[in-house]
Amino acid sequence: MKLKGKISAIALAAVIAVIGASVFSAYAQGGQGAATAATSDEAAPVKHDVNKDGEFSVKDASALQKYIADYDVEVDEAQLDANYDNQVNIKDSTRMQKLLAGLVVEPDPDEIGKESEDIGKWF
Repeated sequence: MKLKGKISAIALAAVIAVIGASVFSAYAQGGQGAATAATSDEAAPVKHDVNKDGEFSVKDASALQKYIADYDVEVDEAQLDANYDNQVNIKDSTRMQKLLAGLVVEPDPDEIGKESEDIGKWF
């Protein structure tokens, strides 16, 4: 891996570590972007819930990384493509981490695959 890529990976990990606790706390308290399963009898799937535990957390990004590395891990394949490019790779895990850290937002489902002035906020 090139030095610039390593530095970027380390910087992203540092950002997630520094602000992660407060973001995860907001998720746990139902704050902005909270992603937990609905409480009805038939709960709707939680977007990006890769490990199928009913919530979107850093554990999902980790499960995706293990899946990409060909570890024996159970995943919800419908939740793997977090950046909507019809491919499953490390970019999806990176986007999940950015979502959790509040660095990007989830696009409106009608805007996925379209050019938009808001596209910079999504990725």
